[in-house]
Amino acid sequence: MSIASCKRCGRLFQKVTVDICPECVRKEEATFEEIKHYLRLHENATVEEVVEALGVDEELVVKFLRDGRLIASKKMTYPCAECGKPIQTGKYCPDCLGKMLGTVNDLKESLAKSQKKGPGYFSMRDDN
Repeated sequence: MSIASCKRCGRLFQKVTVDICPECVRKEEATFEEIKHYLRLHENATVEEVVEALGVDEELVVKFLRDGRLIASKKMTYPCAECGKPIQTGKYCPDCLGKMLGTVNDLKESLAKSQKKGPGYFSMRDDN
């Protein structure tokens, strides 16, 4: 374990897995429960409405949505982590996912081609 500074409050704590201290984790969980309760009563609320009604940080609401802890209603969207286009699930929009998948496939093909050429031996021997 290592000592870290909490991303939220700046306190030092023993970091195990998360970047925030145990006190901030408790606060975050309480906020999650508050948001969840609000969404049960207001099923079609937008992210902005949740933020305004509860006075919570928009980034935290989006984090819960991206992590899959909250399920977005038809009206609830948040920005794609790559291009900012409104999405309702995951971190990336379908277009950005497609581009990333294309890049990965291109890299795989390039790697496969380079491996087919053989190991390529190098000799220090001078035949002149």
